[in-house]
Amino acid sequence: MEFSIISDNYYFLYGVSELIKREFGFRTKVSISFMSEKNSEIVFFKLKHSNPRYVIICLANNNCLKSLLNNLKKTEAEIFLMTNKNVFSRGDACSSKYSVFILPSTLNNHELINHIKNSERVNKITPCKNDIYIIKKLSEGVSVGELSTNLGLSPKTICNLRDKVMQQAGGLAGIHGLLLLRNIFG
Repeated sequence: MEFSIISDNYYFLYGVSELIKREFGFRTKVSISFMSEKNSEIVFFKLKHSNPRYVIICLANNNCLKSLLNNLKKTEAEIFLMTNKNVFSRGDACSSKYSVFILPSTLNNHELINHIKNSERVNKITPCKNDIYIIKKLSEGVSVGELSTNLGLSPKTICNLRDKVMQQAGGLAGIHGLLLLRNIFG
């Protein structure tokens, strides 16, 4: 098993690294990367060549997060994105979108390990082109009315599709949730 942990918090990096080694055994390969806007290219290079099975991310800097998610589209790793519950996630559920698991940052050690162990059993929901298009347009500021006219769907259908995708991605809400999904979908 191979893990890559990326964060802009030194204590998070080493704490999660030790937790994973203790839980999965000391033969588990764990690489840690302290990420800032200055060294993001080094982190991407490291990820590209290590090809880990699991990537755990906890970043406070949204610019770093956006570029990291764009670069992670090329990997086949299970990605665990730990976010501030008040910013992106309303729910405590681990849900996947393109192998990205959105987890609240308030998880305790046991919950994090359980999500990692159960990640292969979670059904990955792949959104259709309409879902991705709707999320992208709404995050760009296009109104529900304009979208319904362009797509030939009722405004209620647009809202239902948006809500369905946001709920499947861990109960995301608001413009922050739309922006996060847009970054995940590319």
